[in-house]
Amino acid sequence: MVAYHGSNEYFDNFIISKNLSKSNASELNEGLGIYFSLKQEVAESYGEYIYTLKINDKYIKDFRVKSECKRYVIDLIRDIYNEKDVDISTYFNIDSLVEYIHSGNIAVSGIGREITLLLDSNENWYINLDESKIEDVYKILDNYDENNLDAYLFNYNIEDIGIIKNIDSDIVEIIDRNEI
Repeated sequence: MVAYHGSNEYFDNFIISKNLSKSNASELNEGLGIYFSLKQEVAESYGEYIYTLKINDKYIKDFRVKSECKRYVIDLIRDIYNEKDVDISTYFNIDSLVEYIHSGNIAVSGIGREITLLLDSNENWYINLDESKIEDVYKILDNYDENNLDAYLFNYNIEDIGIIKNIDSDIVEIIDRNEI
């Protein structure tokens, strides 16, 4: 996938650091990472340098597609079941969650946190499981998004945007840089 990143900074390699964030706006969206657009004109509105990126398709998820949202949630549920023998799907409505993710009403980077809140608000969750199982599931959910989201596209009021959370060279590479 070819994508574009706009920045006022001139650099040769990506660094993701809270210290480099110029505003809290990224914290309100998908958190820290390298934001990109599939459209060069969108990236141009973010800075005087336009970086052309090559993102390895193997690592990118497209949450603009509802089936990709559902696949991610189902994989998360399956991973928890395989690791802790707990079927969390009985405690919340999967389709409603998928709809919220797809529509952009939940940050993709916060799916684990959202499921934790859904489980926490279900009385049966506490009735049917002992405290140690609950804590084990919460630990998985706390880290799931960070461990499973390298790069993804998401629905937002700006079309065709995404974020790179893992800047390893096998995931993303800067292939060109131009000054506007």
